[in-house]
Amino acid sequence: MGGTLSSRISGTVSPEYSESEKILDRSIINSLQEIGGDELIATLFETFIADSDNLIKKLTDAVAEKDMKHFDHLMHTFKGSSGSVGANKIYVLTKHINEFSRVGKWPDNSAWMQILTTVYAETIKEMQKLYSA
Repeated sequence: MGGTLSSRISGTVSPEYSESEKILDRSIINSLQEIGGDELIATLFETFIADSDNLIKKLTDAVAEKDMKHFDHLMHTFKGSSGSVGANKIYVLTKHINEFSRVGKWPDNSAWMQILTTVYAETIKEMQKLYSA
């Protein structure tokens, strides 16, 4: 897992946290492709993007409403879906945030949502490079 020890201990989400991580995990994507070919990958990426757009909106709402239980559930869902499709960098980031949300803690800085959306945009771009989603 990337990031500095201090960022992992404090709960701070910083851009450095996942900078060293690969955006996509090609081993997961290749395994999925062996199972279902390009059509499966295109469908999974398309579904991931649509679902993730919805998750980010709901995460924003949960933060605005200070609803930690819902926030934790959404972050856990985002972590699982990103890991399943090989969206490695977003997986690492959501896993880090979820480690804190599951014990009732919010990220320490206000930039975490911008970092999350930036990493998500990078992920979409890489997915679209691989397959037209």
